[in-house]
Amino acid sequence: TAVNIPLMRIFQSFRSTKRYASKVLKEGRMTHFTKGDAKRKCLWWRLTTKSLCFYKSKDSTPALAEISVREILSVEPANGAATAAQPSQQSSSNWTPHCFTIRTTTELMYCGENGGGGASVGPSETASWCEAIRNAIMPVKESQATTTATTVETEVKKADDEAKTPTSASKMDDATDGLVEKPKVGELYQIYSDEVLGSGQFGVVYAGVHRLSGKEVAVKVIDKVRFPTKQETALKNEAAILKNVNHPGIVALTDM
Repeated sequence: TAVNIPLMRIFQSFRSTKRYASKVLKEGRMTHFTKGDAKRKCLWWRLTTKSLCFYKSKDSTPALAEISVREILSVEPANGAATAAQPSQQSSSNWTPHCFTIRTTTELMYCGENGGGGASVGPSETASWCEAIRNAIMPVKESQATTTATTVETEVKKADDEAKTPTSASKMDDATDGLVEKPKVGELYQIYSDEVLGSGQFGVVYAGVHRLSGKEVAVKVIDKVRFPTKQETALKNEAAILKNVNHPGIVALTDM
């Protein structure tokens, strides 16, 4: 009947909770120094879907340091940094010794070498690192998708249950709509695109974690192009109800 869950759906949800090794997105040698330590270091960087690791060399282990991608707040090119179209000019008033910055919850890193020296990393390479790290931080683009987050209390993560996508549609949200820009789900939660918990006709459910608290969540991304416009109202009503439901057998809706 319509109220029964097909056995295949249960089987697929159980299998999809298996953890896999993080996928390597980019690796290579890069230089950096920090706000607390001005000594420039030249290390082997390895970026995965979950962390940015620093090694003495390509084949050395263990990592000298590791930064979780959820701790990275922003990646920005430096003012005065060289580009492929505009070479570095050290005599320029806005010249900086680095090419881009990485701001984390605890540190500010100055990365790359802005011209000069045989060990410097060129503009094209630093630009590709900026793009790669940004994609790792925000693997799911929200321009054509609706993302919703639900808390996870069990190891299985109840992927099939949370596939009922949420929306935070409260009276307070409606009253402040347009006055204060609400942070996107991807800015509040780190989404792990290589950990698919489940999928349906209109979206995919990924594992994720709250950037500040570290609490595990399940995030469903709905394809707005495929989702019927006439069902948006029903979706918001369902989300408003789920937002106020507190039951150990129901995955809690936390955000949208």
